[in-house]
Amino acid sequence: MNQTIPKLTPVPSPKVPFVDLKRQQDMAMADIRKAFDRITNACSYIMGAEVTKFETEWADYCGAKYSVGCANGTDALVLMLLALGIEQGDEVITVSHTFFATVEAICSAGATPVLVDVLPTTALLDPAKLEAAITEKTKAVLTVHLYGQPVDFDPILAVCNKHNIPCLSDAAQAHGAKYNGKPISSYGLATSFSFFPGKNLGALGDAGAITTNDEGYAQAIRCIRDHGRNGKKYDHDIFGWNMRIDAMQAAFISAKLKYLNGWNNDRKAVAEFYTPRLKALGGLRLIETAENVRSANHLYVICHENRDSFKHELENRGLGIGIHYPHGVHRQPAWQTNYSPMALPETEYIADHCLSLPIFGAMTEDEAEIVVNSLAQSLDPKNK
Repeated sequence: MNQTIPKLTPVPSPKVPFVDLKRQQDMAMADIRKAFDRITNACSYIMGAEVTKFETEWADYCGAKYSVGCANGTDALVLMLLALGIEQGDEVITVSHTFFATVEAICSAGATPVLVDVLPTTALLDPAKLEAAITEKTKAVLTVHLYGQPVDFDPILAVCNKHNIPCLSDAAQAHGAKYNGKPISSYGLATSFSFFPGKNLGALGDAGAITTNDEGYAQAIRCIRDHGRNGKKYDHDIFGWNMRIDAMQAAFISAKLKYLNGWNNDRKAVAEFYTPRLKALGGLRLIETAENVRSANHLYVICHENRDSFKHELENRGLGIGIHYPHGVHRQPAWQTNYSPMALPETEYIADHCLSLPIFGAMTEDEAEIVVNSLAQSLDPKNK
């Protein structure tokens, strides 16, 4: 994108923050303090009863038979792939319009990432482009439920089943999302989650988890995450990794889990407030939500032709604004150093024009109205 960007002035403190973690944390603080006291009194910090409790609760919430906690969302992605027996020379299909960790995990597992373009409407993997990317080396498809919205599973799974390729999901932004009325963990072989503090359900540090309905696969993940052990302290069946979740983080997530549906409802209300009003303003392209999904509304994303100057103008009006994401993975130096150049026009358009507006659990309608009014004022030619 070539454009002249004006000289920028310092951005004031936001009237409406991009996200307010403390507001949510304060709601759960009594439960968090109880969890802290319980663990420190027991002096049990790695694995154990707190982790088992969290894994059971998260599996139940996600409508899955099994859940395996791990150190972070990136480890969750790597574990999903390692448990498939991914090795050097294998290929895994995913998208370029995602956080870097999605593709990084494929490389960390020893496979080669194969990138396909996204739909211009939803910014999610384009099912029509999937089959052409499959080769005899393809060992998995890794979908990304970006911004909180599930991918269109039906056509994707049809292709995966046709070629007998497992479908995995990166749901780092999609806690509580549903497709055709069912939790996203109901689809494909496995789903990974991140509990990075800024997620819909965040830890007080790093944490992750994987859900699956395959018992053998779940056990393979447990073994790999804990130095290759299968339950016996000094018996190591394989050479694994240390990707365990801390008991403290597991307990903190459990303490906050009962608030997740309420926080997701807050996000949904904000998104429903934004959408008709922003459509009426004109001058914006909104990332759409499909009718057959329940988005977790992790992010609310719009596109503007002069993104960078528009972002600064909104910030000067007191809004916290994000960009998710300014560069497709195929435009990153790490990709350009190791792989051939490629063109993904829809990914590139979104990357060059996208803005993320404030949205978070416990956000108020008054704050959402300030956001809409600020956009209206910024888009009004009389204010130029």
